[in-house]
Amino acid sequence: MHYVGTFKTGEVFDSSRKAGQPIGFQVGLGQVIRGWDEGVMQMSLGEKARLDITSDFACVAVLALKLCALQTPFPPPDGQNVRKVRLEINSDADLKGCQFVLHKKPNEWLKNGSTNFLIDFAKVAESRSFRDLVTEAAKQQPTAKAYGPAGPDRAWKSSKRLPLVRAGTDKYEVSFNIPAAEVDTYIMFACRMKLQKHSEKGVYGIDLMVTAHTEMDGSETLVQPDIGGLGFVLKTMHGDTWIKPTAELWKSTASCRLWIRWTLSTMGRGGSAGQQIRDEILVIMHAHDIKEIHGTYYEQWHQKLHNNTTPADIGICRAIIAYLRSGGDMGTYWKVLGEHGITKDHLSSYSRPITTEPYMVQTDVGRLIGDFERYLGILRNVHDALDLQLALDHAKGCLPGHVQGKLQDICNMGGTGFGSLDEGHGKFMKISSARDDLLAILNNKGTEPAVIKQLLVIDYTLETQQSVLVQGLTAETRLPQLCEQLRALLTALVGHLPQEDELQALLADWTTFSESCSHKRWNSPEESALLLKALCDRTSRVVGELSDKCQTLMGPKAAFLGAAIDAPRKNIDVFVDEVLRGTSLMAVSLILQRMEPVLRDIAHLPPWQMISPIDKPIKGVLQLIDKMTGVQGEVFHTPTILLSGAVSGEEEVPDGVLGVLVRSAKEAPDILSHCAVRARNFGVLLCTCFDPKISEKLAADFANKWIEVRCKADGSLVVAACEKPATLEATQAAAEAEQAKAAQAEVKMNLTDDLSCSWILVKTSVGSKSLNLALLRPKLPAEIFTPQAVALPYGTMQKSLTDDANKQVLPMLQKVLNRLQPHTSNEDAQVIFEEAQQIIESMKFPKALKEAMHKAMGEVGAKDGEERLTKLFHERDAWTAVKGVWSSLFALRPWVSLAKAGRSFHDLNMAVLVQELVEAKYAFVLHTINPFTKDKDELYGELVAGRGETLVGNFPGRALSFAVRKGGEPRVISFPSKSVALHTQHCLIFRSDSNGEDLEGFAGAGLFESVCAEEEM
Repeated sequence: MHYVGTFKTGEVFDSSRKAGQPIGFQVGLGQVIRGWDEGVMQMSLGEKARLDITSDFACVAVLALKLCALQTPFPPPDGQNVRKVRLEINSDADLKGCQFVLHKKPNEWLKNGSTNFLIDFAKVAESRSFRDLVTEAAKQQPTAKAYGPAGPDRAWKSSKRLPLVRAGTDKYEVSFNIPAAEVDTYIMFACRMKLQKHSEKGVYGIDLMVTAHTEMDGSETLVQPDIGGLGFVLKTMHGDTWIKPTAELWKSTASCRLWIRWTLSTMGRGGSAGQQIRDEILVIMHAHDIKEIHGTYYEQWHQKLHNNTTPADIGICRAIIAYLRSGGDMGTYWKVLGEHGITKDHLSSYSRPITTEPYMVQTDVGRLIGDFERYLGILRNVHDALDLQLALDHAKGCLPGHVQGKLQDICNMGGTGFGSLDEGHGKFMKISSARDDLLAILNNKGTEPAVIKQLLVIDYTLETQQSVLVQGLTAETRLPQLCEQLRALLTALVGHLPQEDELQALLADWTTFSESCSHKRWNSPEESALLLKALCDRTSRVVGELSDKCQTLMGPKAAFLGAAIDAPRKNIDVFVDEVLRGTSLMAVSLILQRMEPVLRDIAHLPPWQMISPIDKPIKGVLQLIDKMTGVQGEVFHTPTILLSGAVSGEEEVPDGVLGVLVRSAKEAPDILSHCAVRARNFGVLLCTCFDPKISEKLAADFANKWIEVRCKADGSLVVAACEKPATLEATQAAAEAEQAKAAQAEVKMNLTDDLSCSWILVKTSVGSKSLNLALLRPKLPAEIFTPQAVALPYGTMQKSLTDDANKQVLPMLQKVLNRLQPHTSNEDAQVIFEEAQQIIESMKFPKALKEAMHKAMGEVGAKDGEERLTKLFHERDAWTAVKGVWSSLFALRPWVSLAKAGRSFHDLNMAVLVQELVEAKYAFVLHTINPFTKDKDELYGELVAGRGETLVGNFPGRALSFAVRKGGEPRVISFPSKSVALHTQHCLIFRSDSNGEDLEGFAGAGLFESVCAEEEM
């Protein structure tokens, strides 16, 4: 029917005529105001009537509940798919807000997490559109795009206190928008409350509307409330038009593949159930106020599901449902477990053991049973391959017959359960074979975009199956099987991350060496294990770097968007961790963890594995704890190093803890665990001991004592007793004395005294690099190639600054550096040095220096009979390199080191060794005394691919290391595991050659730059 509503003054406050859409409702059911319900029942079809309705009849039929709440039904949706409820409030009531919940069906309520929804009458916020929100989120990491975290079949849970937004004169609304896809298309969800003032009556009306709107292609959508919070589940009926450009982007832009694959996997038709296992158990617990208390039954099961879901979880879930239906009969619980072959010993044997029994939850038990039944369906989707079957049914028309056959075999293989390690490994490799075929189709340029979406969903589902199998194969220690599994996972990762060069190199090396090494046939068992260990170290580092990359890209956005909806801090902190745990990276991490003790035992390696290494020694009190979970939330006011039992990986590193030594590999976290990521981010030592005797001795010798812990280059750990640091007062006094010493040092640097130098080499005015090369050259046999070189001596920079070519540069540099004072902070000094470096870069090449360099290089060439330096000399590149070396004088590190040594900038001089850089394939260093054992009768050597800077630079990984006793055979200590090799073409290198190493108390090595004339590769 149509209607027009007016006040007694004749002012129209509502009209269906104006909206152009009649309203429909069932009479007598309380769907409209009481005056309409009773008045319309007296009318005939086609009749027009005027109804004078008093205020007590001008509201929807309301049911009083226990005299403390009112229940109001929703009317049917209007023509705009909006269901409205009006709540009128007296304007003089001075109310702060209105709480409400949504009643779905008997005994089923929709709440804001564990609290009611709140309309805050006092709070007025500025409205932000989704596009504004995404733009602002993207600013949290400028190099990355923002991707919507929600999608069809995925619920967005909001625990936000909803602010009112001014939408016009005396009108407010509450709304928030949720993205479902990236690019320029998105689905917008909104829950709005409108507050309008009825001026005559002094009454406020609140319209609560639930609506959905799509800005993709006008496709039909279905919106349902989702239990557990103000959220919605969206099922897109015909919204596939955006998939084509997204799939084309997957083909054309390798850097987006990972994100697009994750996004597409949320779009239904299988693929997402693996992640749902981890997500939905928490949704159930929160919806029924089941506390996450350590040691309680439901929390123990949650931890097992989170870390290591297996087919046994189907039986556990059925046992819980039976237990709840029986009203709490524990016999029923154990009976159902027994029917699934699950015993108490099985439950306690998991890496996250279940050692307690279920209990009746104080909630609506019927609703809890229903939630667990739905959860059982999710578990079966993964473990019984129902998820895969669904995806396969939708994609059969896209697949060749032999691939369909492989996938159907996987669907029919009985899920992810297995009775033996061989059966589990066989299922894993069967899935790997199918994934290889899918990746070949996906990476075929001729594959249609619509097919790509289908295949990505299937591949995501298969990846979940593989991850579940790896989680279940906890007893697997056979190297051939572990290597096969790792190689298969790396193959899939390379297919989805083709831009990761190190992944491709790793896969090539695993393919080449893993077969012979896993069977201990590569030279010897020890060297086979060492080579596999090097590959594992590289793989571990790549996994960590990919994890860190995801943290960098997604972390700031998760923090920003999480804060926008008032998500719990704990959930924001682990968001990226949870995403990564659902990928192959987690499975790779678990396999590496299983291989580590096996390889260490075969190769007789040091007993420590560094999960989060440190560069500098740490000092603290050694405290013994049984589990890391036992100290969560504690703050250690004294620097502390923990010797811990079980570390699950879910814990936070407590404040004040500098290091965590895990007693046993069986209780250690993996490299992708939350604890490991946090430790790496905050520079906390985290390592695992593989020798129980060592951890027992540490506990006996150092419990509650001060110790110093150092990580050595060979991967070992040195723990020694140390004195308790001086008191705070003494420390402050020492610091003040250090400052006083630094204040006495002259800050002003020598910029004009050229030390009466000539432009080119004078033996007494250069550093040790130039001198050593000059001394070495005549002593070497003629057949040994020696690089040609000349040197710019001390004072050359000052000579250049005072040259007429730079008469405008010198005053600017002096002005900037005059701002340096003994009390200048490091932050301010950094700014000054950056300005000074820019001024140095503006210097002109003095003509006299240019000519002197040409002349000296020609003389060296004439003496050797080959002018190699002259051919390599290019003025522009050479001058840029020289200035790069000089600029490194003006930096924070030498400033700090000079201050600590009580030295002045006046004491520091810089020569530049201009040397021919040989295009070497390998570089090595030989120690005539073993630096680790101090054995004078043993040489220790290290060799790397590329230039020597690969070896001495701060690049992670180890060199090919070996030791040899005099008259003996060399033995391999480690195979190369660096991911970087510095190469350059035959060119000149301009090497810093300061007097820093000759200044007492000043550690000058490594402080200054050496610059290649050609770009490094």
